[in-house]
Amino acid sequence: MPSIGQFAVRAVLAATLGATVLTSGSSTAFADDVQPEFWNYRCEYGRACVFQRDTGQVWNIEWCGNTGLHDYYNYAKAHGNAFKIFYEPIKNEYGRVVAQHWDYVAPWTERMLAGKELAIYVQVYC
Repeated sequence: MPSIGQFAVRAVLAATLGATVLTSGSSTAFADDVQPEFWNYRCEYGRACVFQRDTGQVWNIEWCGNTGLHDYYNYAKAHGNAFKIFYEPIKNEYGRVVAQHWDYVAPWTERMLAGKELAIYVQVYC
């Protein structure tokens, strides 16, 4: 019958081997590993895209729902789903919001945006 010490050593070795196998998976990148939102110089297929006013870089958005922004964009493409880009609300002299405005981009279209307005978020419809 093995002693407690031998059992403990075997248990530690088995745990170490198991942890090594679990953490040493393949280094191959899969589509699930790709960031859902990223800067690029083109609009990737299947994404909602907004073009930064000054640099021309393109913010690619994959997710449905709301994505926060805080920049100026002058162009948009919808490679699939429609979306709205919302701008900073217009306030009166007392700081009260008097108007909320946005641009709508229909599915599979592209259009100019209000490039002088600060975009605060995008809402992608799925």
